[in-house]
Parts: sequence; C-alpha cells; structure tokens
Amino acid sequence: MEMKLEKIDYHGIIYKLFFHNKGLLKMLRPTVTKVIPEKNYQLLLEFDNGESKLFDVKPYIKGTLFGRLSDEAYFKTVRTNGFNIE
Repeated sequence: MEMKLEKIDYHGIIYKLFFHNKGLLKMLRPTVTKVIPEKNYQLLLEFDNGESKLFDVKPYIKGTLFGRLSDEAYFKTVRTNGFNIE
C-alpha cells in the first residue's frame, strides 16, 4: 500500500494528513499544551509539536456564547484541558 504525507495550513496551524490508496488514513492534530492570555484579547498557544501561535480572539467576542469574554478578568481565566482551550 502506497502512503503519501501531505501538510495543510488551516488558520496558521499545520496539520499532517496521511493518505493511502483508499483515501484519508489518519490526521495528526497538534495539541494545545499551554495557553497564556495576552493583552488586547489575544492568546499565546503552545502546542505539543513545539509550535507557538498567537490567536486573536477579538473577532469572536460577540453574542451570548462568547460575549462574556469581553470581561477582561474572565478572559484571563483561560486554561487548557489537555486538548482544547476553555
């Protein structure tokens, strides 16, 4: 069975996709290991593959679900659960 590795960039995060002759075999997704709230509603994300990314949360702070993130004290309570950020 021939296998092919492709890398895609999705919102600044590199995903590795393994394909074989029947299609997608496996997707390896980097896991957030550390999250640090920064000024101006940005998060510094550190991943298990050694990458670090700065994520701008401002465009998502609206509505009832994410609107409470506008409270800076609440925003700074961000943490990782070992897979996602909460």
